[in-house]
This record gives sequence, structure tokens and C-alpha cells, in this order.
Amino acid sequence: MIYQESPRTRGPSPLTIIGVHIKSDAYPNVKYKVERLLQEKCLVVREINYPLSYIQRFGQQQSKILGAVRRIQAIVRFGYAHVRTVIAASRLGRPRNLYIPYPAVFILYLLSLLPLRWRPDKVYADAFISIYDTVVEDRRLISPQNPLARLLHSVEQRAYQSADVIFADTDLNAHYLSSTFKIEADKIVALPLSINEAVYKAQPYIAVGRSCNVLFVGTFVPLQGAEVIARAIALLRSHEYIRFHLIGNGQTSEKVAAILDSAGCNNILWERNWQSAPALAKEIQQSDICLGIFGSGKKTQRVWPLKNYAYMAIGRAMITADTRAARAMLENSGDKPFMTVQPGQPEELARAIVELADSPERRSHYAEASKLYYEKYLANAVSLQKLLNVLSS
Repeated sequence: MIYQESPRTRGPSPLTIIGVHIKSDAYPNVKYKVERLLQEKCLVVREINYPLSYIQRFGQQQSKILGAVRRIQAIVRFGYAHVRTVIAASRLGRPRNLYIPYPAVFILYLLSLLPLRWRPDKVYADAFISIYDTVVEDRRLISPQNPLARLLHSVEQRAYQSADVIFADTDLNAHYLSSTFKIEADKIVALPLSINEAVYKAQPYIAVGRSCNVLFVGTFVPLQGAEVIARAIALLRSHEYIRFHLIGNGQTSEKVAAILDSAGCNNILWERNWQSAPALAKEIQQSDICLGIFGSGKKTQRVWPLKNYAYMAIGRAMITADTRAARAMLENSGDKPFMTVQPGQPEELARAIVELADSPERRSHYAEASKLYYEKYLANAVSLQKLLNVLSS
């Protein structure tokens, strides 16, 4: 159990942070937002968190029985952490202002069961990723008609409706939450995500020779469109000066492996084990082109994933899908910070890769533009200021 309080001990309406969140670079958005809030001199902040352990098992093979046991263990730990956190929070009395970092759903749901007079005056909660959206609509692990799907929807809807302010990562995700869970639109505020800027920091891009290194980092969930990348790699297998580096593993990995194996690709290095933040930053720095997301599902249209933040913070040329989220960002910028292709189109992605691989000048242009865009619109300081504006209002 973690209990922290900001150095300042006097001030109006302290902000209490209560959650069951992972404070690691596996989920940097929570880690760096909470750390910055605790450092703010204009706030009195106290935090109660029962941190969950996080083990990334990319690349590890396990039996169905072992997988089931680990899932049960995770559910038990998750439930126990919530009970411990709620008990510790109850000893503080009724907080005036409460912020619940991601995943906020279950703490919110428990609060919604309390009588109104026992609840905080103001509740701010970080939605970030909808569990219902992830399990049912994106990954399609269960159908919408499944009783468990209806239960997830009901829990999330009650939880989010009980909050005064909900934070999402994009305006499009804010609209999704509003329409899916029947939340008033003005209750939802879009905030950029936070990353480890001490590690993912700007590095000048210098093209070296004719060889071109293309990097993809991902968890291989459907929205990332890793199969599209695999087919593009197969199309470019005769382009010896273009080398691909994949990092990660996940739901669609076996389909990706089958595509690469059938094409006989030897222009690729695939590291399935997860890498630390410093190791990932080093790989991004050594890359010439970074690949974003290319899925054709609905969720792909709404999100801007953390890895894209990292690519842009360091300053590298990036190709990603022409989504509604990407278009909204391009409309914000006079100088295009990244290149887009149609979702789900490996041929178009392959052409874009060749186009950038053959033009060091264009890569340098995109690298500089992406860094400048990050600093102006996506940096941690930008997100924190927006968050503070909401809290202070």
C-alpha cells in the first residue's frame, strides 16, 4: 500500500488520489500524471494506491491450464487490491475532491453504490481505455450478446455516470464514451497521454548511408494492424536496403508469423520479448522510419497510441493510418508531422515506405516536424496544464 502526500500541508480543498494503478513504464500515463500532481505546489495532494504487479510475458509460451491459472490469480489480486484501497481510503473520511487514475471503473462503481451524502463533492476519473470496447468491440473476445458483455457495459455505464468529470485521451474517444455510455458530452475532457520524457527525449535525426531501418513496436492487438505490416514486409522482401525490426508480441502474432514465413522474408528481425523503456528509446533513435497503426476497425479511428507519442517525442519520421484521429492532428499543424496511408492497405504502406526510404531529406523533414508537434500539443507539460485547469475550475 502506498500513501503519499505533497510537501505543501496547508491549502484549500486537497485533492485525494485513490486508485489501483500500475506505476511503471508499462502504463506511463498514470505514472507520470500522478508524479507531476504530487509535485505541484499549487495543490495539496494525497495519494492512496495499492499498486498491482505487472509482468510482461511477451514471447513466453504457456499451456491453456497455466494461462487460466494466471488469469484467476490476476483477478484475485485485482479484487484484493481494490478492497485494500477502499478500506484505506475510508479511514481518511469523505474527500472533497477525488481523482481516480486509470483503471478507474471499479473504484467508481464502488463509489456509485454509496449514498450521495457519503460520496466526494467532486469526482474526476481517467477512462483512457474502455474495458467493454477492448474486450467486446476491438478484440472481439466475447460477442455483444454475451451476458458478460452486457454486465461489463452496465458496470462501466454506472461507473462513468457517477463521476463529475471523465478524462479521455482524444476528442474522438470522448465522443465514443459519451454515446456508448450515455454520458453528458460536457463531462468528458480530452487530455494527451503522459510518457517518460526523461527517456523518450528528442534526438537529432541523421541519415547514414543508403540503408533504411524501419521499426514497429506493438502489442499486436487488432487495431495496430500488424498483419498489414507483415504483408508490406513481404512485398518489400527484395528491397535489400530496407530492413524491418519488429518488437513485441500479442493476439495477432501467429497470423503475422504465418504471413512472413509463407513469403520467405529474410529482411526482418523480430524480437518478441518486451523491452524496457530505455531499450525501446534506443531502438527508436536508431531507426529511420517508425510505423504506427494500420488496422481497419472502429477503434483504430479514435486512438493515438503511446508508441506514437514516443516516436514523435524522440523525433523520427512516422507512417501511420489515415484515421480520424490522425486527420484531426494534421489539421492542427501547418507542417505535416507524419505520413499517412489508407488503413488495411499493405500495398499503399509498402509504397510509402519505399518513398521515404529513397528520400533522406523527407525523413529529416518529418523527423523535425514530428518533434515540434509533440512539444507544442502532446508534451507532458501540456497535458498537466490542461488537467490543472480542470481541477482548479
